Amino acid sequence: GKSDTIAFVSSYLSSPFYNLILSGVEHGLYQSGKFKHSLEHYATRGSEVIKINLLKDLLISKKVQATITVTFKIKREIINEYRKRKVPIVSVERKIPGTLSVCCDNVSGAYEATDYLIKKGKRNIAIISGLLHPREFDEDTSPAMSERIQGYKKALNDNGIDFRKERLFEVNFYNQDEGKRIMHLVHNSEIKFDAIFCAAGDIVAVGMIEKAKELGIKIPGDLSIIGYDDIDMAKVIEPALTTVRQPLFEMGRKAYELVEEQLNNGDTKVKNFVFKPELIKRDSA
Repeated sequence: GKSDTIAFVSSYLSSPFYNLILSGVEHGLYQSGKFKHSLEHYATRGSEVIKINLLKDLLISKKVQATITVTFKIKREIINEYRKRKVPIVSVERKIPGTLSVCCDNVSGAYEATDYLIKKGKRNIAIISGLLHPREFDEDTSPAMSERIQGYKKALNDNGIDFRKERLFEVNFYNQDEGKRIMHLVHNSEIKFDAIFCAAGDIVAVGMIEKAKELGIKIPGDLSIIGYDDIDMAKVIEPALTTVRQPLFEMGRKAYELVEEQLNNGDTKVKNFVFKPELIKRDSA
């Protein structure tokens, strides 16, 4: 009555961000050479209700031997139930008491990106973030966004620049269309921005570059742009995107390793594994 399936649970099925992490999990699974686990991907569509019901169903129905979640906040009672039934749960991109976690140092990544722009002479730097507070259609927010804003603010402060709320823009769905929408807002702002740190990810940054071309804005001549993640698209967009690389593939592989250690040993020495990001310098900044 026990499954050999590992569940991978994210907000959506299709996204370069999730797909890179999932690829790392898959690589770790097959690199183990044991081929004893299958891997299934579940999505919650950003709904708190779906998330709670799904995590409970996976556990109670014994559909999975372990679960890997991405960015989710998970209620204490669910964590306790997983521990009681000895089903490992690993959280990627969020530290949750009672779970194993794999994260990236978002504060240092954002700091390095912002400081780099400032050292290039930029003073009016916009920051693009995901939602910082839950809304009706998207009840789970990522802690990575507040951490990246923290790094952005620290870099400004260390360089004698005041933080202004007018420089902060939020997106809902992390897609190219939202990048185009935000670029339109930046272009029409009373603030004459000279740089953008797109903490909401490379996909949004790509949309911003596309809209900038439509508006006749030269990148990086008129406006420098730095993204976050270093997905494959960052290399092929013109101009190539300067971005903060967080090792999503490696994070997924480490998440699987923690699952395997937990299944084999009942425990693991590493509770919270933190990767270091890297600023990848290309043509957009």
